[in-house]
Order: sequence, then structure tokens, then C-alpha cells
Amino acid sequence: MEPMNRWRPVTTEYQEELAPRKRRSLRDRLRKRGPGKRDDSPAEVRIPAGILGVTWFYLLNAAAYFVSGSVLLSSPLSDIAYKLILHGHAIVPFPVRALDNVPLVNMLAESLFIMAAISAAVAVLWMTRSRAARWITLLYAAAWLIRNTGYLFAGRFGLHVPELSAEARAWLLIDSFAEALIFCYLALTLRAEASTRNAPS
Repeated sequence: MEPMNRWRPVTTEYQEELAPRKRRSLRDRLRKRGPGKRDDSPAEVRIPAGILGVTWFYLLNAAAYFVSGSVLLSSPLSDIAYKLILHGHAIVPFPVRALDNVPLVNMLAESLFIMAAISAAVAVLWMTRSRAARWITLLYAAAWLIRNTGYLFAGRFGLHVPELSAEARAWLLIDSFAEALIFCYLALTLRAEASTRNAPS
């Protein structure tokens, strides 16, 4: 038998040259690319932290609404369901009443599912980078701020709303603070873009 030549190059340069070509990762291509060389890989788009915060806020809102509605339907006699029914007028921005053939628990659960769908739709608009996302979110946040202000200071405005417990008032304050942050952030970015657009070149 003839001896087989099992010689292999020692240096890494020869090994890379003789080894089959493999698909390089994006990190390797960026590392080996020079400052003047062209790369066909797509540029990484950085999403501002504020936009990520807005998206996650409405995603978590949608999840909280969905879980609350599911609890009402699955365990209507539990303590959590009782608290949700007690504070339902503060959680849902429109009045919810029992119908002839539908109890209040089911009506409140359906209302929470509607709010979950609305919050998820706002988050999807941001994830898909829709142009209408900013204006819709501005209007949505402003509507919540006006509604929460009316609930928190109903006596000063002469409004007749159900009395809020300490838990409901704390929830409204936290939600109002978050909606105010979202509204101010989007309004300031809109103003900054308008001033940049109108600035002389």
C-alpha cells in the first residue's frame, strides 16, 4: 500500500485558504471590513429608548387588560374578581352596566378585552413603524389624561363619579403619570422634528 499523504498546513492562513468557504457572520464581516470598503449587509437601525418604552407600555397594558378579563370569566367569585368589579369604573374609560341577559361580570370582562385590543393595536402601530402611530398615541394619551383628571378632581369640576378607593386613586395617579410622560415625549420629539425641518440649510 502506498503511504497516504496526511500533511496539513500549519499556519492559519493556509488552513483558511484550503478549508471550504463558510458563511461569515455579520460580526466577522464588520470586523474584517476596512474603513473604505463597501459592504452589502443592511445597516442596523437603532430605535430610540423612548419609542421602545412607549411600545412596551402599551404591550404591558394590553396584557394586563387581557389577564384581568380572563380572571373575571374564569374565577368570577374570587377576591381579585371582586376588586376588579369594585374598581371597574376606574379601569375602563366608558360606563359598564349589566344587561337583561348578561351579568355585570361578563360585560366588564368584554370591556377589558376591548381595552386590551386597543392597547395592543397602538403597540403594533409602533412595532410596524406606522406614520399614524405618533398622532394616534398623542390623542390616546391626551384622552386618558383628561379622563383621569376628571376622576381625580371630580369635586373641583362638579362631576358626579363613584367614590374612589385608595387603591383606585393610586392606580389612576400612576397611569396619569405614565400617560403624561408619553404625551410630553411625543410632543417634544414632534416639535424637534418640525424645528429641524424648518431650519435653514
